[in-house]
Amino acid sequence: MKTHLRVARPFLVVLLLFAIGRLLQGSQGVPYEKVHHVFSLVTLTLIAAAFHGAFARRWLGYGAVQALSLGAVMGFATQVVIFVCTVGSFLIGAHTYFNHPIALNTQQLDWLVTLLDQAPAGQTIADFRSLVATTAAEKAGELSLGDALVRRGGGLFFGSLAAAISAGIGWALGALLPADPKQA
Repeated sequence: MKTHLRVARPFLVVLLLFAIGRLLQGSQGVPYEKVHHVFSLVTLTLIAAAFHGAFARRWLGYGAVQALSLGAVMGFATQVVIFVCTVGSFLIGAHTYFNHPIALNTQQLDWLVTLLDQAPAGQTIADFRSLVATTAAEKAGELSLGDALVRRGGGLFFGSLAAAISAGIGWALGALLPADPKQA
């Protein structure tokens, strides 16, 4: 584990910067649906795990299991950051992207179907997205910290698993890299 954390240090720094960026965007009132992807911690993790898996195979001599565990450590670190930021957002009462209703998957099919039924003819997709975001925000008041933690708890396992799989794919692609990084 210590070796994995040493190898992942650059990723951990970028993860911290992304988390800060995500907190700032959300706390400044930037609409979630417009820019949530800019500082996506999950996307960052999946891409970084794939690259780390590839480079670790070719230039550090990692086997498949080592690459998978490196990815799992990276995924777990990301999910811990998301979990902590979610708890912090709830505890201080801040509206951030970590406790945003869409990020917590609070939207229910029943109200979405109702919105679809009520949408006037000729309504644009942008209008509909805005309506969905507004309705989701109204439903956020129904979500407690405990409910949010249950939703985030699953990410500790599934986020780690997804990053491990991504690192495994990267490890497989690592065979395509030159044996000597100076030859690249």
